[in-house]
Amino acid sequence: MASPPGSPAREVVLIANLGDRDLARDGERVTPPREEGQRILGDYAAQRVRLSLPLLAPVLKYLAWSRGRIDRIILYATDQPETVAPHHRSSDTLHFAEIAKRLLEDQGHQGKVTLRFLRNRNPSLYDETYQFYQGELGRKGVFDKAESVYVMATGGTPAMSLGLLVAAVERLGNRCVPLYLQDGASEPRRLGLVEQLRRSTLRQVAISHLTHYQFAAVKAVLREGGFGDADCRLAAYAAARLNFDWRGAWRLADEGLAQAPGQLGQLWEELRSQARVLEEQADSPLFLGERYHRAWVAYETGAYSEFLILLVGLEEAVLRALVREHLGIDFRGDDSARRERERQLAKKAGLRQYLEALDPGRSLKDYVQSNRYSMLAVLEYVVGPGREDPEIPTSHEERTKIAEALAIEKRLADRLGPLRNRAVHEAGGASCEMIKDKYSLQGQAQVDLLGDLEKLTRLAGGVVDGWGIERVRQALQRTLGE
Repeated sequence: MASPPGSPAREVVLIANLGDRDLARDGERVTPPREEGQRILGDYAAQRVRLSLPLLAPVLKYLAWSRGRIDRIILYATDQPETVAPHHRSSDTLHFAEIAKRLLEDQGHQGKVTLRFLRNRNPSLYDETYQFYQGELGRKGVFDKAESVYVMATGGTPAMSLGLLVAAVERLGNRCVPLYLQDGASEPRRLGLVEQLRRSTLRQVAISHLTHYQFAAVKAVLREGGFGDADCRLAAYAAARLNFDWRGAWRLADEGLAQAPGQLGQLWEELRSQARVLEEQADSPLFLGERYHRAWVAYETGAYSEFLILLVGLEEAVLRALVREHLGIDFRGDDSARRERERQLAKKAGLRQYLEALDPGRSLKDYVQSNRYSMLAVLEYVVGPGREDPEIPTSHEERTKIAEALAIEKRLADRLGPLRNRAVHEAGGASCEMIKDKYSLQGQAQVDLLGDLEKLTRLAGGVVDGWGIERVRQALQRTLGE
């Protein structure tokens, strides 16, 4: 609708974040955004006919139909500094923004498109994105002529969507018209109630964080969205356990048990019991399972350097458990524990002689150190020269189990050891491709790394099924209606 003669111009404005789904080529997502986007820009004239804006196009069509015009389009993209990890920078959408601007101008929006960039900010952190958009939308004069500001809450990271929406509602008030485009929808849906939108967005953000086991972030989002204390406490419990803070997890479960009746109370009772076992029984079957699951989470969520570090803890815990189960020797503990190990090793004549002959440069005292080398030497004796040792009675089935565990452990050490040392002790990093190539031996058939870790954990008696944190995640998913 045109403004009456003599009245100040009233603008229809669209604000949108650009994410990794906002540009398509031949109907397929373009990835990685930074590198591939730059290549497309360099060959834009040839590529143009193959490109589309799958999220922006339905919104623009909707506005053209419902309002008859679009006066300004403001697009937000990410451009993180070089100090950020390469795999994070690869997701930056600055080149997508330039491509989108060209496509929109080619479609008749010349002079209407403005690009803005999140720089020196972490686009995954709500606190930082919220502050950024507060500053952006509060810039003097930017929206003085705006009658309606449509905010597209679909592209970008969950933190960007939430930061933009909350800041837009606060800065623009009733002029803010949030839009949401569901996957596969031909046009967006207006979200009329700001509070409903806010809770819906927070719910989606929480679900996204749950998918990546980011329970500290889940707790913050639940608190922001006004969800109950019980749900926030569940998220806090899971965050504590993922950080191996067993005592903190126990306290949270104890508080939850005091306030939660019925089925939730039963869950809290189990979670409290598990936290106590994890705190008091190092290398217990539950602890081994916890180590495995923690490494699994790191791998599945892309924290590959962290995965390699956690792998060390899992391998050593497995070796300690196997030695303790089959030889009764405890490789945990301080100086007094070392003296006890030395006494136990000295009593087993066959094992002692084997260790003393294994390396002329080492004495028995060297093999009481709680390290991978010592435990491997002891276990290799059990499945090798010591298989008939009456002082270490083991069945064929037990020796087979130990041998299978040692084979996996050797594969892990030989193939991932150098990569792990580089990631931990040097300046090297890690990626999914690097780990897969090393573990499967480049060019050969893929070896199931996570399957090997699960098998290794089970061979040592670890409890893999019924992980407490997964049960928490499922409870929170039910709360969020996923």
